[in-house]
Amino acid sequence: NPALVGQRVAAAVRGYERAGVAATLKHFPGHGHTSADSHEELPVLRQSRSQLMAGDVAPFSAGITAGASLVMTGHLDVQAVDPGVPATLSRKVLVDLLRGDLRFKGVVVSDAMNMAAITKKYPAGEAAVRAVLAGNDILLMPPDLRAAQQGLLGAVRSGRLPRAQLVESATRILTL
Repeated sequence: NPALVGQRVAAAVRGYERAGVAATLKHFPGHGHTSADSHEELPVLRQSRSQLMAGDVAPFSAGITAGASLVMTGHLDVQAVDPGVPATLSRKVLVDLLRGDLRFKGVVVSDAMNMAAITKKYPAGEAAVRAVLAGNDILLMPPDLRAAQQGLLGAVRSGRLPRAQLVESATRILTL
């Protein structure tokens, strides 16, 4: 029951935030309709956009409205939004849906970047660049930290990764 879950999510978020704990909603946009394990493969969400919004996304919306400080992405192929692209690497999921439609202003943190849903298809440096370009502010557990760092630095130097986006991310992190 998404409405009931949303009420409980909102209550938990308010409690954590009032106590000085930065509440994190995860794993966006929701693992509720998949049985696959993103540690091993890329799970696919096949619901329509309206089903996704009314079901899995509704509790996230309630948590965002309640003031959650962070949202953690899920390595999920959201067919109704950006087919074939893991949500962690999808600007359509993280910027258009999460920041746009749901009006989330806080910090976006990736799920662990060392999971097979990402590493089977993308080397560490490219995955890091794609994740930041998609809208992640913090990357959790890149499988090769040096390659991720080098990939990000190269993307900034080449202009592929806009400095303004990094300033926005750093500002969100420092504000948190």
